[in-house]
Amino acid sequence: MLKSKEAFGEPIMSRIPHVIVAAGLMVAASMTTAMAAEPIALRDMGSFHVGGRLVEITGKPVKEITFTPGGVPAKVDPNGTYQVEQMYVQYFLPVNERGAYPLLMWHGSAAAPAGRNIPISSRANRCF
Repeated sequence: MLKSKEAFGEPIMSRIPHVIVAAGLMVAASMTTAMAAEPIALRDMGSFHVGGRLVEITGKPVKEITFTPGGVPAKVDPNGTYQVEQMYVQYFLPVNERGAYPLLMWHGSAAAPAGRNIPISSRANRCF
């Protein structure tokens, strides 16, 4: 029969700092290894669209919008031709492929959290 505090609670609670330190050391070691490695050399990179269709919007009023309080208003014209329902694909092919299968990643937006765009060079470095 378990004695709740002596047999189970305290030994586990006393190990938590050790587990946290060990996890931190493993993360630091993997980051050091990744940063010490040579830069990734690419044999090709590019982009293309898959699917989609063109939509024409006409007759909508031009609006004046202020994006930042106290900022200069900008005219936004929603009329025009837009490509919708497509997938934009970017690919990076390394010179030395190491895995047995390709690594595929996709997301639902072109913007980073909080609407900040991330330069493509930063995104490529994070993917490998």
